[in-house]
Amino acid sequence: MVTIPILASEHRADSLTVNHSRKVVPVWVSRVETILRQCAQQTTWPSQVVGSGVADELDKL
Repeated sequence: MVTIPILASEHRADSLTVNHSRKVVPVWVSRVETILRQCAQQTTWPSQVVGSGVADELDKL
């Protein structure tokens, strides 16, 4: 999994915001990785796909 460090100066973000961000970032990274995997595996034209999984994942973001 990709690790994204969250850097925030004290005057711009309090500790609660930083802690929340550290918990949320892995979820976002996981969703983006899922979208990228689905795009790489998709072999048909988007117009031929009914209920595209990639579009569903993008809606979650």
